[in-house]
Amino acid sequence: MSYPLGPYHAPEPSPWPMRLRLLAAISLLVLLPLGLYWLAGGDVTSLLTRLELAQLESESEDPDAPVEPSLKRVELQGTPALLITELEPVVEELVKAEKRPYESPQVVPFEGGIESSCHGLGPVRGPFYCQLDETLYVDNDYLDEVLKSSIEAGDLSRGYLICRLLAQHLQTRLGSIERFRDELVSEASGQGLEAQTKLERQCEFFTGFLAARSPTMKRLWLDTDAANIFPTLRQLNETLRVEAVTGGPAVADTGGLLADEERLKWLEEGRATRSRADLKSLDPYAPGPSPSR
Repeated sequence: MSYPLGPYHAPEPSPWPMRLRLLAAISLLVLLPLGLYWLAGGDVTSLLTRLELAQLESESEDPDAPVEPSLKRVELQGTPALLITELEPVVEELVKAEKRPYESPQVVPFEGGIESSCHGLGPVRGPFYCQLDETLYVDNDYLDEVLKSSIEAGDLSRGYLICRLLAQHLQTRLGSIERFRDELVSEASGQGLEAQTKLERQCEFFTGFLAARSPTMKRLWLDTDAANIFPTLRQLNETLRVEAVTGGPAVADTGGLLADEERLKWLEEGRATRSRADLKSLDPYAPGPSPSR
């Protein structure tokens, strides 16, 4: 038996063990401060909100910095993204419990204005749900303005808007929107205003029910008076309407027929509803006679 001549070369060691140890060290450096903050009794979600505000302030320091629109990637982050992650499974469970097919809503974050199937007259601002394509259109700029507009109610108002978008998707999947359309075109009913009122009550009712099932929204509700939500949003919308008159995008208004007091009433009714069975029996726009209040 013959052996090859020449010096012996040992195989080079793999770089992966060193890379994995480095990755573990970096992760530890990132997570350790958060863990210590949580053990000390700190609220991690509140910390994330403060970090969002700090980031917004740093981004606004140089408003004239050039940004290439074609290279700007719009994403949904922070509390809005967290709320959708928390609550979309709740919406799916409610729909499937009624033996109805479920499709996850599309989520389209945008900035500055967007056109949709539900707004054929031009671009609009503000978060809105379009039932025609079952899409949550989330205006990041608008949500940032909501967050900065009120120290007391900005964070809760922003969370309310996301919950309301998901409530509207729940309405679509449960057939409420289809029923509403049928009532509008029915000559026999003649009660379009009543149908619209019931639909909006249901939307607030579902919004409250979803908010009560979000750990993030539960925390925000403890810190804020919910009555401040609607004045905060109305004031921002009025400011944006003035800008729209001068050529900016119109506002996809989150209001409706209901007065603030009635919206808040149905919102709190939804929050107080404990079970899925109660949700169905107390639903102000469920098929059949409306529940008495």
